[in-house]
Amino acid sequence: MIDSQLDGNVTVKELSESFKELVEEFERIEKANKNSNSKDK
Repeated sequence: MIDSQLDGNVTVKELSESFKELVEEFERIEKANKNSNSKDK
């Protein structure tokens, strides 16, 4: 289960870095979607 990963070995810094990567990936996808949408118009 996930519980074994949440035994304190994961630091807040690691969590925030993972979250930042997720946000950056999401923003890249959003930009790609906007670009493809603007081409269609």
